[in-house]
Amino acid sequence: MNLIPTTPKTLPHLFTDMPTHRAIALIALYIVGLLLAIGLFLIPVYQLGLYLLGYNVWGFTRGIGILLPLFLAIVSTGYGLRWVFLMVMLAMNYWRDYRHPCPLPEHWPFVSIFLPAYNEGDQIEGALEAFSVMDYPRFEVIVIDDGSKDDTFDKAKKFEGNYVWGSIRVIKKPNGGKWSALNLAYQISTGEIILTADADGRVDPDAVKRMVARLLGGHNVVAVSGYTRVMNRTNLLTNCQTLEFVMWSGALRIPQSLTGTVLCLPGPLSMFKREALVEVHRRFGTLKEAELKPGEYDGPFEGSTFAEDFDVTIALLQLGGRIEYDPLAGCDTDAPEDVFTLINQRYRWARGSAQVIVKYFRRMREFGVARHFRLFTWLMTSYVYDMALYAFGVAAQIVVFVMALSGMQGALTMLMAFLLYQFVFRLVIGSIMITTHRESFKPLHAIPFLDLYGSFLLGGAFIISMVDELFGSRMRW
Repeated sequence: MNLIPTTPKTLPHLFTDMPTHRAIALIALYIVGLLLAIGLFLIPVYQLGLYLLGYNVWGFTRGIGILLPLFLAIVSTGYGLRWVFLMVMLAMNYWRDYRHPCPLPEHWPFVSIFLPAYNEGDQIEGALEAFSVMDYPRFEVIVIDDGSKDDTFDKAKKFEGNYVWGSIRVIKKPNGGKWSALNLAYQISTGEIILTADADGRVDPDAVKRMVARLLGGHNVVAVSGYTRVMNRTNLLTNCQTLEFVMWSGALRIPQSLTGTVLCLPGPLSMFKREALVEVHRRFGTLKEAELKPGEYDGPFEGSTFAEDFDVTIALLQLGGRIEYDPLAGCDTDAPEDVFTLINQRYRWARGSAQVIVKYFRRMREFGVARHFRLFTWLMTSYVYDMALYAFGVAAQIVVFVMALSGMQGALTMLMAFLLYQFVFRLVIGSIMITTHRESFKPLHAIPFLDLYGSFLLGGAFIISMVDELFGSRMRW
């Protein structure tokens, strides 16, 4: 094995180069956000209590008037408690990185980078050019053209060859799905560390080094998730997706990282120890040579769901490994720019997630809950709890708007007060998470539209996917 020596140092963290005034501003924002999260569930509950005791609250009358404060109290309590929990764990993560920064390894191991591609002729050159400026001493890039119908293979082939840092190999195979392309790369690669990336992405120059350090610097860490950054912020829809990735996904993955239970390693940027993937394949591999169709290859990534990234993540966690998240190891990727493409993408994600969760519960007979209580808890709070909140949230919005439009006394006033409070809270949380990921503040202008985006676009795709999964509708890419 060819190893490159390094000088012992620690991994730069969020506060390493942050000016004092910016750090103070972040701490102040955090305190405000925590207080707002506490108020988010205490204020509606307090008002509901006053209402039940007979006090006049917002001018509501008796009878059906209790529905509005009741729904708001349920939804606000759910969201408020959730955010208090996430904010506390976010602070603990800040403290851990500040007091115990991750050490850089004494030697940098060889890394194999998998780049599966299907009809990415417009993007593949940019993805490969990003690796030419990568701040890492030794790695290989394996491009797998999964039966593209455009010029992806020809454009990638121009980059094939040996370089100072390693090599680029380009291989074309019949179409078999992304999971199969990853398995082929897995079979022919040589690195003890594996990085998966997307052919339409741009990996940051320091991302590989950061992820390797985190992968090797923690006890029993078997994989590391990077941060997926929206590159094409051209309209309101892509800016909402930017806020989704940084506010919702990021705010979950940082606390999950603290417990070593990041639930999904994203396709655009994830790193694995090869030995961990070998164990996943050994324990959970089900394909036999005779069952493989043309273009399909066996390995740790399975094609039985729409979400091979979520699938392999849960498998790694069930085997007892830790998975962490580095918000400063980023990559740029294209996001859907129209509603139809977005719903189609989220349909696949939601249906794939449901399929993986079903697989998880089937495996529980072997692994049980007690041995993997953290995994079970995060799955319940991140999916079941969120789905329940979503259902109550949509119901609350319908009740609120019907009451406000019907002219019920106090409904409009309470609705406007609640929406204003929620807007301020999201603005503060968005600013905290943007600072944590060293992102741009420009997408914050999309915050007023997040309810429409989350409840109706993402929620609609989720409902359609669940109905199709329930009735066993045939999956199409």
